[in-house]
Amino acid sequence: MSLDLLMARDHDFAFGRAMADAFARRPDRPTAYVCVNDEVAAGMVVAFRELGTKIPDDVSVLPFNNQDVCTHVLPASDDDRSAD
Repeated sequence: MSLDLLMARDHDFAFGRAMADAFARRPDRPTAYVCVNDEVAAGMVVAFRELGTKIPDDVSVLPFNNQDVCTHVLPASDDDRSAD
């Protein structure tokens, strides 16, 4: 993957979609992605789902900073910080 692709974009939902699309085309694509923030993770999840990739069966997408966007897109996890 070109560094230009990683460095030339904002780290937002659209970036996550673009990254998922780019990775999905690679024969050696990773099976897990740690995202810089939740918006990127949400974009990746939406794009992977549109491409028919199953999460978490085919790939894992790990969000980072617990933003509200995750409650609308990302599956619930066992990490329930609201219980504190």
